[in-house]
Parts: sequence; structure tokens; C-alpha cells
Amino acid sequence: MLNSTPIPPTNCPYCLRKMNRAGGPDPAARPFPGAFVICMKCSEISMMNDDLSLRKLTAEELDEVRNNGDLQHQIANFRGFILWRKKMEAHGKN
Repeated sequence: MLNSTPIPPTNCPYCLRKMNRAGGPDPAARPFPGAFVICMKCSEISMMNDDLSLRKLTAEELDEVRNNGDLQHQIANFRGFILWRKKMEAHGKN
């Protein structure tokens, strides 16, 4: 189960899905500027701005993601969860 926190309305910079919550598996975690965010629709990675809106990663930030094994593992796990959730929703199991 994911914990989520309300954020100011924003859109995924890749697929434009409207988002008004952010979260993850850690119930104590809260959204913050500079946090990586994975879209529940397109699975792309964005970065939170100071106002908690989302933007695409810079080349340097993308390199940081590619070179961080722990972060790669977390991203892969979360993307797996997104895929599983989409399959459950397609079969009417929420």
C-alpha cells in the first residue's frame, strides 16, 4: 500500500496527467523540492520544483539516476508496482 500526501495540482511533464497527491511506501515520507517522482500513468521520472510542481530531469539529474544503483532498484520496484496496479485495474480489481 502506498502512503500519499496532498500537493498543489500539477501535471506530469511527460504525459500531462493531473496529479494532486504524491507519496510512496514510507508513511513518514513527505513530498519535498528536489524529490524524484514517478508518474503512475506513464512511469516517467520527474523532479519536484520548489513549489512542488513537476519538471523533466536535467541531463545531470538523469545521469545521477543512471549511476545510482539503489535509486535504480527503487525505480524498478515502483515501476513494477505501477504495472501490477494497471493489470489489477484492467481486471476490475482495485
